[in-house]
Amino acid sequence: MARIPRVLLVVVALTLLVAGCGDSPDDGGAAAGSSPLAGSARASLESDLRDKLATWLEQTDAPGAQLAVTDGDQTITVATGNAVIAPPRKMTTDQQLRIASATKPMVAAAALQLVEAGTIDLDDTIDAWFPDLPRARDITVQMLLQHTSGIPDYLDSDAYDALPAGPNHPWPHDGVVEAAASLPRAFEPGARHDYSNSNYHLLGLIVKDETGQPLHDVIRRDVLEPAGTGHIRLDDGSGPNPAEVPGYDAAGTDRTSIEYAPMSAWRTAGWADGAGIASAGELARWGWAYLATDAVLGDDIRRRNVEIAQAQHDGAGLGIFATDLDGVDEPALFHSGGDPGYESLLVYFPDLEIAAAVTANAESNDDSLDPFDTARAAAEALWDAT
Repeated sequence: MARIPRVLLVVVALTLLVAGCGDSPDDGGAAAGSSPLAGSARASLESDLRDKLATWLEQTDAPGAQLAVTDGDQTITVATGNAVIAPPRKMTTDQQLRIASATKPMVAAAALQLVEAGTIDLDDTIDAWFPDLPRARDITVQMLLQHTSGIPDYLDSDAYDALPAGPNHPWPHDGVVEAAASLPRAFEPGARHDYSNSNYHLLGLIVKDETGQPLHDVIRRDVLEPAGTGHIRLDDGSGPNPAEVPGYDAAGTDRTSIEYAPMSAWRTAGWADGAGIASAGELARWGWAYLATDAVLGDDIRRRNVEIAQAQHDGAGLGIFATDLDGVDEPALFHSGGDPGYESLLVYFPDLEIAAAVTANAESNDDSLDPFDTARAAAEALWDAT
């Protein structure tokens, strides 16, 4: 299930990782009119990135992983390890994995588009949509986006712990809202930041209500397709797990068969706060379009989003986080995610104007093994190559 980004829990160490091995084709393509790396230069960069990814993978419990970097002109994607443990099947760059909380920037983008259109305002209080939610008249849309609402995380509720097993028991949205409302409030609205998945479930409901359309359709049409990443999907909780790669725990147990296939309630709970399905290449390309161009948001609101995040100094923006880097003037912008069996990271480095993404088919048990440093090293490698 979507949860607090792991990158917030560690000190970002920007170390260039070397050594390792792996092999996989690259699914990245260049933007129209670009001058991409070709021939031996591209092959050399791909080999370098595979080494970096393999070194990180050797330190984790994940069977396989993908790594992608893009500067808008080209996307370089590599993969290493196995997508399936037994019988072994190699991870490839085009396979889609669950990205968990890395979905949240997409939901934020849909909400910010409504702000940009004048449909809603960041200062609107949420009692118009959730009149029975405690303190709703004191909570704004911006507080939901920045996790400063004080609304408890429904994942901590008894209702979530008691989710029914079986494929025919979806958890209704009202149940998620009621579960959050049942928990004691940790702080007053706006008093501080505390990551809560409930905030984004509520944002998804606001987008759904204001557009009159399913959230999945809104995000695909208005958020993903303008960035040229319409193949990214959101799990709607029906049918088998849509991820093309099973997720594993540290013992090598396939969590997919435990958590996803038999539990529609678990999958529908994650909805707006963690239902994304994507490859690393698709995730990196979307992040670059979202944070470096006007493809998804207009220039004014996009810059405002970035400025709010970077002003927090390791704090939360409107659906993205910022973290200071040693020796770098501009904080990096990111969101990570973890579900049982999966880990993901989307990060944009403004100083390089390069986005990177990492996806893996196991959730790391050690916060010190977060892939942020590998993503930075990969971005620097692309910068140096071009």
